[in-house]
Amino acid sequence: MYVYVGLLLLVHTSPLSSAADHSQISQVSHKSAVLDSVPYGLYNGSIKVSAPVSYQLGDEFFGYGMAMTNAWSMLVEWVNYDRGGIHLNGLNYSLKIQYVEDFSDPSHVSQLCQSFAAEEEVQFIFGPFSSSLTSACVNATEDKEKIILSGGSSDTDMYREYELLYGTLPGDASYMSTAFCALKNFGAESVAVIRDTEYTSCMNSTALLNADDCGINISGVYDVDPQSPFYEQNVTAILEELKSQGIQSIYGCSYGPLCIEIPEVSESIDYNPSAVFFTNCLSSSDVLSILGDSASYLFALTPWAPTDDIRGTFTGWTAQDFSDRYSAIYNTVPPYQAASTFAAGIVLVDAIETTQSLQEEILLQYLQSKRQYETFYANFSFDSHHQAMFDVLLSQVQPINTNGTTEQDVVLVLPAAVSDAPPIYPAPTWSQRACNRDTNYCSSHGQCDTSGECICDNNYYGAANPSSCDTYCDGQIVDGACRSSMVYYIGGMVAYQYSEASEYKSSMRLAVDLINNKTDGWFDNDTAQVTLVLQLNNSACSANTAYLALQNQNQWAQGITGRNLDGLIGAECSSGSKTTASYGNSLYLPQISFKSTSTELSDKDAYQYFARTCASDAAQGPAVASLLMKIGVSPYIVVVSTDDDYAEGLSSSFATSYENAGNIILDSIIYTSGDPSVDYDGIIDRIAQTGTPAILLVMYQDEVSNIFNAASTHPILGTDAVIWIGVDSWIDVELSDTIIPNGIIGLSPFEANNSQTIKYRSLWESLDPNEYIDTDGDRSTFAAYSLHIVDAVVALALAYQKTINDNTGLTGTLLQQYTYTALTRDISFEGVSGDIDFDSQGDLVNPQYRIVNYDTVNKWVDKGTAKSASSELSMPFTWPDGTYAYIYHRYGDQLLPYCPAGQEPVLGSSGTYVCKLCNVGFYNPEANMAYCKECPSGADCNDVGIAIPCVLAGYWRDQPPTDDELSNFDKYKIYSCDTADNCKGGCMLNASCADHTLQSSPTCAVCKEGYYLDDGSCLKCTSFEESNSTALNVLRVVSITIFTALLGAVLWFSVSFSMLSFQKKTALQSYDKSRSHAVERQSSIPRVLRDLLAEKKNIKAGKKVIKGTAMTGKLVVSFIQVVSGSFYTINADWPKTSHNMFKILNVNPLNSLQATYNCSKNNTSDPYLVGLVIFFMAPIVFLSLLVLVACVVYILANNRFAQPTNEDSHTEDSKLSGEELIELKRSRVGWSIWNTSAKIFLWFCLIAYPSLSSSMLVVYNCRDLGVTGVFLRDDYSIECGSHVHSSSVAVGTLGTILYVIGIPLLFYLTVRYRQHPMLENPSSLLHENFAREWVYYECYDLIRKLLLTSVMPYVAPPDSASQCLYLLLVDMMALIILAYSRPYANKNDDLLSTVFISVECALFLMALVVVSGISDDDNYNALALYNTMLVLVVVSLACVVPWTFAMKFSYFRNKVNAVASRAAEKASKLGIIFPDFHRLDAKTRLDEDIEVVIRQSMADRNSFFASSMDEESPSGVEDSESSQHIPFVNKCSAGLSMVNMNSGDHTESKEVQNPISKWSESHQSGCISESNDGSSPMGHTEDVLTAPSNHFS
Repeated sequence: MYVYVGLLLLVHTSPLSSAADHSQISQVSHKSAVLDSVPYGLYNGSIKVSAPVSYQLGDEFFGYGMAMTNAWSMLVEWVNYDRGGIHLNGLNYSLKIQYVEDFSDPSHVSQLCQSFAAEEEVQFIFGPFSSSLTSACVNATEDKEKIILSGGSSDTDMYREYELLYGTLPGDASYMSTAFCALKNFGAESVAVIRDTEYTSCMNSTALLNADDCGINISGVYDVDPQSPFYEQNVTAILEELKSQGIQSIYGCSYGPLCIEIPEVSESIDYNPSAVFFTNCLSSSDVLSILGDSASYLFALTPWAPTDDIRGTFTGWTAQDFSDRYSAIYNTVPPYQAASTFAAGIVLVDAIETTQSLQEEILLQYLQSKRQYETFYANFSFDSHHQAMFDVLLSQVQPINTNGTTEQDVVLVLPAAVSDAPPIYPAPTWSQRACNRDTNYCSSHGQCDTSGECICDNNYYGAANPSSCDTYCDGQIVDGACRSSMVYYIGGMVAYQYSEASEYKSSMRLAVDLINNKTDGWFDNDTAQVTLVLQLNNSACSANTAYLALQNQNQWAQGITGRNLDGLIGAECSSGSKTTASYGNSLYLPQISFKSTSTELSDKDAYQYFARTCASDAAQGPAVASLLMKIGVSPYIVVVSTDDDYAEGLSSSFATSYENAGNIILDSIIYTSGDPSVDYDGIIDRIAQTGTPAILLVMYQDEVSNIFNAASTHPILGTDAVIWIGVDSWIDVELSDTIIPNGIIGLSPFEANNSQTIKYRSLWESLDPNEYIDTDGDRSTFAAYSLHIVDAVVALALAYQKTINDNTGLTGTLLQQYTYTALTRDISFEGVSGDIDFDSQGDLVNPQYRIVNYDTVNKWVDKGTAKSASSELSMPFTWPDGTYAYIYHRYGDQLLPYCPAGQEPVLGSSGTYVCKLCNVGFYNPEANMAYCKECPSGADCNDVGIAIPCVLAGYWRDQPPTDDELSNFDKYKIYSCDTADNCKGGCMLNASCADHTLQSSPTCAVCKEGYYLDDGSCLKCTSFEESNSTALNVLRVVSITIFTALLGAVLWFSVSFSMLSFQKKTALQSYDKSRSHAVERQSSIPRVLRDLLAEKKNIKAGKKVIKGTAMTGKLVVSFIQVVSGSFYTINADWPKTSHNMFKILNVNPLNSLQATYNCSKNNTSDPYLVGLVIFFMAPIVFLSLLVLVACVVYILANNRFAQPTNEDSHTEDSKLSGEELIELKRSRVGWSIWNTSAKIFLWFCLIAYPSLSSSMLVVYNCRDLGVTGVFLRDDYSIECGSHVHSSSVAVGTLGTILYVIGIPLLFYLTVRYRQHPMLENPSSLLHENFAREWVYYECYDLIRKLLLTSVMPYVAPPDSASQCLYLLLVDMMALIILAYSRPYANKNDDLLSTVFISVECALFLMALVVVSGISDDDNYNALALYNTMLVLVVVSLACVVPWTFAMKFSYFRNKVNAVASRAAEKASKLGIIFPDFHRLDAKTRLDEDIEVVIRQSMADRNSFFASSMDEESPSGVEDSESSQHIPFVNKCSAGLSMVNMNSGDHTESKEVQNPISKWSESHQSGCISESNDGSSPMGHTEDVLTAPSNHFS
């Protein structure tokens, strides 16, 4: 009986209970309760929902069960009071929820749900907590058609199975997907998964596939059983293994035990993973209280959080509203299970009110069609399996410091839009956490490192305790002591008239600030005791101005310190630097310029203390010359320069290098900068008169503007017909009010892209642009030489620190001199402009320049780097006409263009070389002077202008490690795919494989998990194949049982027919003495003649229908094996019809043995090796099973047939005792079973040989894929030479010996010793239908099939054309051998074999035409050829085979012979003579051979027949016994009576005109014949004349 309990006094006392006087309580037990809190008289009825729940203390899911009951209580309160019930068809109904204790037990849940379903009053069921309990409930109610709404189960597989189950928790895949993708965003590469076996939702392996989608590798999956007595030891072992492997991320699936065990064990073994995720358990406050500080930094997946910014349309509540209401009632924060449970109730109420119905069909239809639920829990919809679908949230336990106290708090960290705090990753180490908890150990000015040591912030140290970090040092901390800093007063000089002056000044001020800030990480330790004070002045580009500026700065320093200026950054122009450096000699002033490039400044006699962070013109001049010669702009050039020191030095160094290389400077124009009388138009005219297309401008930027503006109006130079070449003074500089021509080429100061540059750029971009001014407003770029200013300041500060560190005791001018020496001798660092290293002249070592090109769209664009002796171009130039430049390179007397990628130089119509797009079928990967290359096989060059060809479909190429190697087709080659459909090709090499194949697999030939390889394609494993269920095992047992029963039936029927024949004979008559007389007589027949007669007898027997049909069957099987095996191996794009036909014909039971194992979920071994072992063991298992069945049948047959019967005692003239007769019967049974079993095994070997040989030999077939490796062609997941491959080779070698060699050897020996009693009957399968001289033909045919199916991959190259040619040659040789030998006893079999091999040759020829490409070249219709091949195969099997079979019957044969005879007669009348087809028959040929032997032996054996006659009864009365057993004499003597007994000659008569015909007649009439049951009347002489199968007759 259920107990009705008022909502507000249930389990927990609510703060609102005192006000809820409308509730009633009726309680009789603690096992069940009903929530039915309603205002009296307001409702027309109630809608009842029942639910099992764990709410008794001690239940496994007690905590979650309480959360669900609390949510139901709130749901009833909200429905019945807040919204006035459920509105249905104009009436109001209250919501009644009945819940019953389920003890967290599935069997109890099943019973409860059965009772709920049977109760008519219960309309719906709320599911219990956990997927295992919910599954038990659904199983019990599935046939009752009651809707179940679950708020506490997430197992996706369960929802797929049950149609009436709807759940508001997202699937397992959603949790894992969020965790894996978060890890990838954190920078993790792999994760280990540890699963609680009781947490059924996590045991769904398909959820692990989300790791691939997020790009995370699963390093291992570990399952632990919480109920195991070794649970803690097992978890410890797993974590120790992960620690040893260096795994930094863990994903734990558990309701609770793992959440406690993993952190505690990790701390105990000092294992410090960067991130630990849990699916479910951190929502429980019990877990957090148990773990304490150990819970910090753990991640938890949750579908809901109170802080989530979401509002429900049905309730109007936000997530926080629900949390506040819940907390007010139950004094705790609600877990997500409570919100999910409430949401399930919302779904139910919404469905009822929207449909206005309680019928399951209508409600289900609505639930399936509802697209979106907007609730405070989540905005979700149901997927096709009725499970809520939305993104889950990621929370983390983070320590919160409140008033000096650290507490744990679960905060939302992802997604960022609703997060409470950013995620902390990686998690601190355990030592680091201990350090952080000790507030006395590391103060606010220090941080704990991963080892737990306190590292003080910059400029802080512990005066008393080294780890207290409580003392600030304004200098450098050395050995725990603070050294005070030194203040240096330096000057800075910039040319204020240029546009970049503001940026230069800002850069210099910023560099000084960075040096003085000892906490920003900018050379803090390297300049710890250096403080700089800067005085900026304008140096212009004037010597006088610079001189005055230096005087002013020195006076400033003396006024403050009483000593001279400590250093100088500048001047900007070389003229100013010469003056200041000369003046600085008297001051011993260390000076570093950032832009003065004059070669004269390298003269140490004149400028003793000068250095520079920019390159000298001594390097730039040759660099410009090298660039022009590299790109071959022109062998002729005009140089225009000003008369200042900078231009003079640079022009001189350029001219020397350029002319020394054999080039000509047509004119050198020099004028005075700033002179108002300069005629710029005249300069332009002078340039134009030279006719040169190239002009080098060596001057400052203001003069460049004048030149460009004058040239813009010139009819030639203003039409983009010339190339302007620039130098560092104006390239990549803002040229205001200037008409800039397109296509300018020149050098600019080098800018590095190292860590220092990136750091400085980031800092520069973050600064106030009004305070730190940028030249062009683009904070991501710098003015030329701006970075060189920063490096100049750093270099000077490092030199100062070096003097402090050396503690020389020097002062005054000596200290100044030492500072400069330290600068040029000891200072070397990675600067923002590149590597800074000075030589003894103060110049940079190995300076570099940027090659810059100007176009009107992108402005100044970097094109490469240049040095004094070489240039490297990274991309093509823009030419003056705006197109990509044909940059020329001198090649003898010709000028070859430096073409962009995808183009090549060709001779144009004007007689000069121009760039042209590569033709179809060619490519050019780099911008160079090279010609286009022919596309490699498999590359897609089906368009013009290909730079780097993509890969065609059906081909594969390994992904090079860098983009630079994409063009290296010699190293990273393209390979054809064994299965073309697996390779999509394209340009994205790491995504070129088809679905269901691993993208990283060689030639896309390895299937993803959950798929298996069949016919080269990856097929999805079905649930049947994946399972190891009892049903599958039963099916296997049933299959083996049926097969065993069939074997037994065949053997039993064989024994039955043999014994039936035996019973029809007179057994006693076969042991008469006269039998011995026949033996003696027969022994006198010539041995050769007896062999021929026996052969003829066998040939005649071979013409019997049954035996002839067996021969036809062998030929058909051989044809199918060759066609299917060879064509299935040829790598060709067969039409679907042909492909399916070959696939059907290639079916072999052995080929499908691996599929189930490959798909097994519990498969931990190597599938290929296991499959190979299965193939290897198949014949052994078959033979063992056959022997076992034969033994059983032998025992049963002896009990059935080898017993005395009444008929035995009444046998006439019986002379055998009862025991002798039983022994004879047993012998008959044994021989019958042996003969049948041996033939069955020989048939098995005959059918399985091609598959067995292919499977064993394929282990040697490896494919070399270049740098990727060498892989087994049959399974590309195995690398040749690996352990698995070595094991496979061992198995394959043993299989080759036993099967590939052993089976043909077995056939040979069986035929070779066919006269042995045990082999007489079985060997007939292999030789009885062949002519005497070709009894070993079956062995030859095995070798032919081996060559056509298994040896082909090793003899012929992988390309299919060679394979087809090889197959054609082998079969043509076989056809020749067949035509010569005509080995079959029956001419119809010769005909059938000829047809089959001819069809094979025709098929191979047509395949050769198709796959070699001849069909494409000569416009063959490939489809027509395919169809012709198909027709040939069908006709061969459907027409020729029935014809051959019909000709085995005398009726059809006689009809055909009659028609042939009539045709021959008519033809002879017309003079047409048909060939003697009679001779084609093996029996006819044998008759002729016998006749020759008889004629040769008659002369020496003329007494043979006479002696036979003399041994008859003297009285001439035939003895009845003798006549019965010597038919040779009594029945055949008349036919031989005309032989002359007295002479050695033969006397022929009309009766004996043809000896062979007489022998044939005698043979047919019983002279040499079988008895009715197939036994011989000659007893033990059967080994000479008759088949050994009748030995026991």
